[in-house]
Amino acid sequence: MSDPTVYPHYVISLEEVSWGVILVAVTMSLHGLGMVAMLRTSSFAKRRFDPSPSFLGGLAVLISASWIITIVHLLEVVVWAVFFVWKDAMPNASTSYVSAQRTPSWRSHFAR
Repeated sequence: MSDPTVYPHYVISLEEVSWGVILVAVTMSLHGLGMVAMLRTSSFAKRRFDPSPSFLGGLAVLISASWIITIVHLLEVVVWAVFFVWKDAMPNASTSYVSAQRTPSWRSHFAR
């Protein structure tokens, strides 16, 4: 038998599409700037440790690059979380931050 439940159809508005485009543009800009910072920091650290290549020197370059990538990711999540709270899409900042970290596929998997 088919499910008799009727689901309302939702049509996305131009305003929602515009906000989505703006958020993606801001996120990509932050990502690009963060990756440039990561490359510059890695290049500086590599030059610093290049005269005497060592395992620890290479490890320092890798760790600094990883931290920069992590911080950039967290800043990107904060942008989305602030937007969610600003638009009253989430009840509070903490829920918004956790939700902004999750991918859409994760949410749809557990929302069922």
